[in-house]
Amino acid sequence: MQEVAERNPDRKKTVDRAIAYIDGGAKPVADADLAEAGKKAAQAIGFSGWQGNKAPRYSEGRDVALVDASFIIGRDLLVYTATFHHVGDQWRLRAIRETMQALLATDAKEATDK
Repeated sequence: MQEVAERNPDRKKTVDRAIAYIDGGAKPVADADLAEAGKKAAQAIGFSGWQGNKAPRYSEGRDVALVDASFIIGRDLLVYTATFHHVGDQWRLRAIRETMQALLATDAKEATDK
């Protein structure tokens, strides 16, 4: 990971945080149940406003799955997609990234309060 920071200085802060997380004794995000692994991944993101996860999408061999987690923070809708690989008897998180961000319209109650 240190090579990534050297080769891509724009990602140095992200890499430094990842290294600190690992050095701090972090355990892998994994579970035998994919739904539970998906919940753990959503919690690992660390945002409030988690709305739940969608049903997983599986690869043809059913050994890789994508799970979308939705968050509403203020008026922002954020969707993060987690990639899990089935290793042994567990689903292990391999990657997670923001895949959508949208600005929500003001709701009716909020509009009448102004």
